Amino acid sequence: VILVTLVLSTHHVVTQRVDQAIQYKALEEFYHATGGPTWKNNSGWLDGPPCGKDWRQIDNRVWHGLICNLENGVTNMNLINNGLKGALPDS
Repeated sequence: VILVTLVLSTHHVVTQRVDQAIQYKALEEFYHATGGPTWKNNSGWLDGPPCGKDWRQIDNRVWHGLICNLENGVTNMNLINNGLKGALPDS
């Protein structure tokens, strides 16, 4: 039973890292395609993980406009009136 649990836990961690890498890449492409450097507020963008390092930390830095779940996955974006320009990337 312990071996099975360990294997499942390891698989979950690997899957989560892959998902976060894909999420980061998509958000990075979104940032550049919509003029991220010229947004009114781009605080935190491309500076560490999108949802911060750990939601339990007081100084956790989430990229401006993102709403994240407890697993550090982005669930929503709110970048209204933030000066975005350009086309959305395919990713």
